[in-house]
Amino acid sequence: MNTRNIVYRSIFIAALLSSCFTFAQTKNQRPPSPLIVQPNGQLVYTPDALGNRIPDFSYAGYMAGEKMIPTVSIKVVVPVASGDATLRIQSALDYVGTLPLDKNGFRGVVLLQKGTYKVDGQLKIDKSGVVLRGSGVTQTFLIGTGTDRQTLVRVAGLSNKILSTGAPITDAYVPVNANKFSVASTNSFKEGDHVIVHHPSTLK
Repeated sequence: MNTRNIVYRSIFIAALLSSCFTFAQTKNQRPPSPLIVQPNGQLVYTPDALGNRIPDFSYAGYMAGEKMIPTVSIKVVVPVASGDATLRIQSALDYVGTLPLDKNGFRGVVLLQKGTYKVDGQLKIDKSGVVLRGSGVTQTFLIGTGTDRQTLVRVAGLSNKILSTGAPITDAYVPVNANKFSVASTNSFKEGDHVIVHHPSTLK
């Protein structure tokens, strides 16, 4: 065997061993965790190859979770009584809805005492700044005793939104929990606008 063949065989064996080592290393390498909890309690989300992340609902709370919930003053206390409490609670909600807003945007609290309130109908909060509060996590109970399927407590505002001309999203793929995307034109938007992202529900 000449020197050239020995060199070629050595290169081939080295390449084969390198490939095997790389395969073993890749096989044993664990994918990064999609969620990491840091020592200070902060959550760090790791996206996958497409940019998808675990949905983050931390911004769904009061003031996006960046401010403490203020103490709202109690305006009406609804005492516990036997029978249907729908009218009594709703009357209190309607009354607080007529009060002026404070500096934090609240009108006041309708407080339910410790005990069980039976609601045959539906409670509706249709004014902003109205708070319906119980007297403890396991102390106040609202029991729906009606025979229909309507929502027990409905929170609804005025349908006063004004829609302008929209703009199609130009990204071919928008990852889960994305906080930005590209649009064809920004002419119909200005800073401070509330934006509706419309995602049609299709069969595919």
